[in-house]
Amino acid sequence: MEETSKTSFFNRDLSWLKFNERILMEAGRNSVPLLERIKFLSIFSSNLDEFYRVRMPVLLALEKLSNRDDNNIRIEDDLLESASNLISGQQQQYGKVLKEHIIPELKTHKINLIYGCEYPSSIQQPVTQYFLSQVLAFLQPVHLKDNTDFFPSNNELYFIVTLKNGAESKSTILNIPSNELPRFFKVEHDGETFVVFLDDIIRYHLDRIFPADEVTGCYSFKITRDAEIDLKDEYSGSLSEQLEKQLLKRDLGLATRFLHQPGIPDEVINLLKNVFNLKKANRIEGGQYHNLKDLMAFPVKNEKLSNSPWPKIQCTSAIEGNLTDAIYKKDIIIHTPYQSYDSVLRFFNEAAIDETVQEIYVTLYRVASDSKIVNALISAARNGKKVKVLVELKARFDEANNIKWAKKMKAVGVDIIYSVTALKVHAKVALVKRKREGRMHYVG
Repeated sequence: MEETSKTSFFNRDLSWLKFNERILMEAGRNSVPLLERIKFLSIFSSNLDEFYRVRMPVLLALEKLSNRDDNNIRIEDDLLESASNLISGQQQQYGKVLKEHIIPELKTHKINLIYGCEYPSSIQQPVTQYFLSQVLAFLQPVHLKDNTDFFPSNNELYFIVTLKNGAESKSTILNIPSNELPRFFKVEHDGETFVVFLDDIIRYHLDRIFPADEVTGCYSFKITRDAEIDLKDEYSGSLSEQLEKQLLKRDLGLATRFLHQPGIPDEVINLLKNVFNLKKANRIEGGQYHNLKDLMAFPVKNEKLSNSPWPKIQCTSAIEGNLTDAIYKKDIIIHTPYQSYDSVLRFFNEAAIDETVQEIYVTLYRVASDSKIVNALISAARNGKKVKVLVELKARFDEANNIKWAKKMKAVGVDIIYSVTALKVHAKVALVKRKREGRMHYVG
């Protein structure tokens, strides 16, 4: 009897990490314009955060299950260890690319990214002025005790500051408000550009935040939490209501990564682990700065150090009259992003006010925060047209936005259908039904 041939597949999680490594390679390529390389560093960091929120909880759970003797679950040998080792190597390469290549190259263009060192005294005055007028209002110190109600938010930045006042020692959590303020502050001085991390602006003004205490240490850290949402297949109520309840719990999920800067004392590590229940989280010693996805907002613009923009081609601008008439006569293929998306917007905008259009059917996956298509659908409904929309609620990290738009559409009479829990609908499909000369026309 012939042996059945086995098909080998790449592991999905290691493939994800290898893809991210490919992005990191672009950051290290000298042929890529310098400011574009910084964007690749940002993308790598963002992807890795998502991996720890979405896939690392699965690996931790599978590892735990596979070690039990009362089940038959087995995962690939050392999968969790392989993923962790791969990430560790990538982070070392990340630091090398940033510190040994990109920062020195920025300096050759008189752009100084202050990284791991004090900023020069020549820019002290504007930095301090910015701290006093903008940053200080957002700082919220929390004195840490063994029992505290404070709960670190997911993927947000914090310092733990150790203080001494006479014989008394204490530890304080200090937020780095990068969600409220830009991560970087730019100062132009004497023909050069200086870019300072928000973290350092706070770090170098600790004496003003704690004037009565001696600062004995200041260490950055962040906690990444499980982002998976458990939607029950057997659920009789509204899926959107179930999802909204789950979203409220997302940032309170199990900690999967405890990331901290090097050199943090063991007693401080143990304090954080005990107070915030981090014993099961992957403890990772990273760099001095976290959330480097914020590099996407690096505050320097220079055409010579960036890719030349490619203008979008307007492929339907020459079409006169109604676009649906042209589509009904002949198919039109649009190649985005090389060709402008304006043609798609025009299709919906015209349908919303066309007196011959009676019905519009659409599937939506990820809805933009300022979605022009959804606004067109709302206008269509208000103009008396029958509008039916299938909304995918499980578009990861966009669930709340999709729910918001679904509610707005429903409020004006749009017929909303939510996807089922077991499937994701990625398809982007639209159908317009209109009546002309006694006949029904279908255009999509």
